[in-house]
Amino acid sequence: MNTLNGPPRDLNTRDRSILIGMSQRLVAACPDMREMAREIAREILARHGNPHLEPDCVFWHRFNSASSSARTFTGWQHVDPPCESMTLPQLVMRRFNPHDQDNADTLQMLSGFYSEGPQAQAFDERNEIRMLPSDALNDFWQVDFKRRFLAKLQTYQTQEGDDFRTLSKSTFLGKALQDHAAGWLTADQLELIFHTAGLATAGPVTVSALQSTFVPAGKTRVCTFDVLGYEASDILRIVCEDGRQILYTPGEVQAFHVLDTPKDLHWWLLMQNNRTERRARFMSHFPLSAHGQANEAAGLLNGLDLLYSTWGSDHPSVINQNSRELDIDPFTWLRDSHQARMRADAALSLRSNAELRSQMWLGYLKEVGRIAGPLAALDWPIALAAVGAGIADMGLNIDQAVNGHTTAERQAGVIGAATAAIEALFDSLFLLDANAADFEAPGRDVSTIHPAPEAEQTTPLAPVADLTELAPGPVYPVESDGLLAPFETNMLLDGYEPIREEGRMKGICLTEQGETFIEINGIAYAVRYVEETGGWIIVDPQNPFSFYRNVPVRLDPSGAWKPATRSGLQGGGKIFGKMRWGRPATTAPATSRVPGPYEIPEALKAEVEDGALHGGRLVDEAYASFDPDAPDPYAEFKRLRHILRADAQEFYTRYELPARPDCAAVDVSAPVGKTLKKLLERAPGVVFGESHSSLGSKKFLIEQMPLLAKLKVRTLYMEHLLTDFHQADLDTFADTGKMPDKLKEYVDELDKGHHTDKSGQYTFMAVLKAANENHVRIQALDCMASYRLQGLGNGTMLRQQVMNYFAKCVIDADQTANGGKKWVALVGNSHANTYLDVPGLSELEGTFGVRVEDTGAGETLAFEQDPGAQMTNELGRPAGLVKSDFRLRVPTARATPNASAIEGRLTRAGMFAVERSEDRLVIVHRSQDASVVRTPIVLDGSHFYIDRPRWPRVSGRRFESLHDLTTALQLMGMTLIE
Repeated sequence: MNTLNGPPRDLNTRDRSILIGMSQRLVAACPDMREMAREIAREILARHGNPHLEPDCVFWHRFNSASSSARTFTGWQHVDPPCESMTLPQLVMRRFNPHDQDNADTLQMLSGFYSEGPQAQAFDERNEIRMLPSDALNDFWQVDFKRRFLAKLQTYQTQEGDDFRTLSKSTFLGKALQDHAAGWLTADQLELIFHTAGLATAGPVTVSALQSTFVPAGKTRVCTFDVLGYEASDILRIVCEDGRQILYTPGEVQAFHVLDTPKDLHWWLLMQNNRTERRARFMSHFPLSAHGQANEAAGLLNGLDLLYSTWGSDHPSVINQNSRELDIDPFTWLRDSHQARMRADAALSLRSNAELRSQMWLGYLKEVGRIAGPLAALDWPIALAAVGAGIADMGLNIDQAVNGHTTAERQAGVIGAATAAIEALFDSLFLLDANAADFEAPGRDVSTIHPAPEAEQTTPLAPVADLTELAPGPVYPVESDGLLAPFETNMLLDGYEPIREEGRMKGICLTEQGETFIEINGIAYAVRYVEETGGWIIVDPQNPFSFYRNVPVRLDPSGAWKPATRSGLQGGGKIFGKMRWGRPATTAPATSRVPGPYEIPEALKAEVEDGALHGGRLVDEAYASFDPDAPDPYAEFKRLRHILRADAQEFYTRYELPARPDCAAVDVSAPVGKTLKKLLERAPGVVFGESHSSLGSKKFLIEQMPLLAKLKVRTLYMEHLLTDFHQADLDTFADTGKMPDKLKEYVDELDKGHHTDKSGQYTFMAVLKAANENHVRIQALDCMASYRLQGLGNGTMLRQQVMNYFAKCVIDADQTANGGKKWVALVGNSHANTYLDVPGLSELEGTFGVRVEDTGAGETLAFEQDPGAQMTNELGRPAGLVKSDFRLRVPTARATPNASAIEGRLTRAGMFAVERSEDRLVIVHRSQDASVVRTPIVLDGSHFYIDRPRWPRVSGRRFESLHDLTTALQLMGMTLIE
């Protein structure tokens, strides 16, 4: 193993430059499928007399009907919306289907090329492109896009493979240093990770060291990782001498996950797959061929549900069934696996001439429907495997890398991500070398996150019911009666004899229709064999193709079927509290609750709670009790409120503002994630100001919460929440992962009162949950006396003074108690910076203020210098200029079109929208026969679901939010219209 002992710093700089240049060359050489298809489309257009047209603005539409027209180039016109649409470059990648190849006349009658998309009112001579579909079909045969792309891909992999391996190793080490700085890895764990790469943490890393190969042995060994027998293409499993595992998941915000036991690993997997977007992200680490059902294999999308039904059971493990120890350098394996993944994904998703010829002989074969959006996944670079396998820190540049409009923009995003990982490696190593004694993460002592095995856990026992709170998924009670009741069928098995022959069908009753059943205690249950586990499961008889609800079963020695024993889920059992939410906690510890000088005494809280939580006449200065003989419980509140007002006003007469960081030193043109990182490097925190009904501010915090946690943000300070009435519940939420009912009711009312996102996606509640999931502690910034100011006069000015002063007191006390951790605050935009001559929180705390604005869905997420905005009062009159240091524009979509407008926007099959009314939500979609279908969304407690058996992937499945449900539909290949 190479031990590095401090080469000169100029060598460090030189090697950094070499690696950055290497990443730029690598990304530039990566074949851009989208751009290749666009160039071929341009050639085809020019060949048919249309060299001036932009390929991305040429649409091919397929229709269900046509009428003849002497005025059109094709001889046909169409008045109904198309049933299928795509741009010409997309058609180049996908090709016409085999039926079209053999029926060119029908293709010409029922399809054509147009200058308008599917939303056009009609398709005729006014918008047609003078090019026949049959001519394009012949051009595609000449081009054979798949063969051309795979040839270019092979050249790229041959020429750039060594550089990819070097950058893979660089990113691996850089991400380890970042996770160590974030408090997710201890110094010992960091040393083990460096050992795996054949290096030590002492000193800089050279290019030659990164290019060297090393097969780890002794302290660690590296293994592959598989779930249900499907091997991940880019996840490494580092197994330590003591049995502890360190999982490396490249491309994630937290790349390394330390797991003490196989049960911890199982729990981590539950947390990676309990939400739609998390499952999609997790599945991106596996080849596309593993995603969907094929032949008898369940595929990952459905099969991952087995993680929940096998939790705590003695069912054969569904994790690392086929794991193997690597006997080669881990980064050589990553490179080879990455290359195989790119070739396999392209081969699966693109059609070649040879395959089309074969399909024409065999007859029409259905699209590879098991792949969710293959073109979207493959667009740039292919399946994102070109960067996700380990050459980039995608947490900072993912949006630009995937969604850039041009090759240059997409390449810039990937290069920026790769550069960020390289800079992290060199910067962190320099700091580690220079400040070895002080580099341990300043958060909680990591030994408390992963205590020694013999240490007694003091976390309270979690009952089984809490499992659905901590890892929402298909979890069922242990008792057999309750377990099997939802799966009972009316099938009579009297005429069927269980199969007696040895083999997987033993004990199964097989009907004439090929259905499979078993009998338990005289009741028939529908079952399905799971190829990946080699066992049977009871399935939902109403949705037999879904694994969402299932019970693994086995034959006992007597030949009777039994549910697999679930030893780990007995009532009152411990759910290893140290990893309750699937990630080591780095939350700032809650300080002991000592009431502040302005807070309501504990003895009075019950009597004034109604006024604290709802306001109204009870807290008005002019209100007095009608019973002169009874003491007024609100008198003490009003006394405290007067003291707070006087203290706040006196504070502003004597307080000198602290120095603030230089805004000009922040490059707001950099990617948003990188700008956020710079803000937190230059200041202890960031104050985000919002209009309280805004979605953008909440969307940004929710989506960036994992990155904020990685940047060592430990506390989220929030307006509207009261220290004297909510902080204890917020601390309970942080400790248990379960939100107390009173706090939940208050936050729900807060969202309703401020008219936030009706779908529940971008709300105050969603912000609190996102913070909790990422172990960012939530601290209230208000108290009853600062929040309920009715009747004190000059409301706007007084609210600025009182709230800003009290919030400063809270932040200062909290930071003193918790050792000065990084923080962010979410407040009204008038509280972020100076407003009405009252200093905002950013000035009071010597940090940055960012005003967040909602923008249209097609806009770009971006920071900029804040030009300011004019506030208005309740009557719409000017109320002063609100201006922060920076403005953050966040794309959102809030429109709620009426029913007829929705139907008009569903221009092709597969499009859907959510129709909202006061009392219900409905999924409206355009079906394959061009009809409009409405499917009610059902609310089950706090979860959403639909009942549509024709969509087995989602039918009956409970989703935590409406956003999760619509995302699942998009992963089926449908298109959401907002």
